[in-house]
Amino acid sequence: MFRASVSRWPMLVALLCLVGCGEGKPDLYPVTGVVTLDGKPVEGANVSFSPSSEGAELAVGQTDASGKFTLTTPQIGEGATAGSYSVSITKSAGATKWEDPRASGGTLTEEQKKSIMDQARNAAKPVSPIPDKYANGQTSGFTADVKKDGENNFEFPMTSR
Repeated sequence: MFRASVSRWPMLVALLCLVGCGEGKPDLYPVTGVVTLDGKPVEGANVSFSPSSEGAELAVGQTDASGKFTLTTPQIGEGATAGSYSVSITKSAGATKWEDPRASGGTLTEEQKKSIMDQARNAAKPVSPIPDKYANGQTSGFTADVKKDGENNFEFPMTSR
């Protein structure tokens, strides 16, 4: 009885591979580009290619100090699938710094404690250097067509106005 069930293992494994593998991974093509704001490279910007056409997959990248990025398709690999995309660009701003009166030494007075609490409560929300319109692929004005043949190098010049 044990031999009969062991002889079925290869068939079961093959069947599971066929069912689990599906069509396999889609073909990916190298995608690079440059992001600028008012003509200057933007470091640390997140670039997202959201699919506008069937068969395309979400692809993302982050800019380096020269504003250059390379796309990766999450869970598939480096590059992007061929197709049309809307493009969004975001950048997280650093936390707002506020002055702590304890930095000058000594103990805190009631007035200093109140000042700390007021500063913490009233600290401005960090503001991204990139205008909000670029954070949405529908309002950014940027699109991209990733092609199977040829170079997929894109430039996204943003303005602060």
